[in-house]
Amino acid sequence: MFRPPQVGGRFVLLNGGVITIVNSRLQEPNDFTVASYGTYSLDATQFSYRYDDTSVFVQTASGITVSHKTTWEGRRTFSSTLEDGVVRLRSGNGQQEFLFSGDGLAYSESGKVVRVWSRVSEKQ
Repeated sequence: MFRPPQVGGRFVLLNGGVITIVNSRLQEPNDFTVASYGTYSLDATQFSYRYDDTSVFVQTASGITVSHKTTWEGRRTFSSTLEDGVVRLRSGNGQQEFLFSGDGLAYSESGKVVRVWSRVSEKQ
C-alpha cells in the first residue's frame, strides 16, 4: 500500500461530471500525473461514466512527455446495489467494482483493490 507523498489524487463525482487526478512518485525520477475528466450518469440501478479528455504527464531525468490518449473508449457501465450501507457498483463483466461507504471508496479490478479514496469533507 502506498500513501502520500508517494501517491495522491482526487476522484470527484459531482453534478454529472467526473474528474480523476492521480500523481505517482513511486519510481523517482520517473514520476507521472494523469488528469481525466468526463461525464457520468447514476440512477437507482445503474451507474456509467466515460472520460472525454485525458492528459498523462511523465517526468523522467531527460524531460517531460505528454500524451492525450484516453484510457478506454466509450462508457463503462455498472449495476448498482445497496448492501449493508455500502453502495456496490459492479461492471457487467465483473472485472471492475466500486465500493462506496461512509468513509470513502475502494476501486477494484479483477478482484484486486487498486485504489482507495478517503472521503473529503468540508470543514464548516
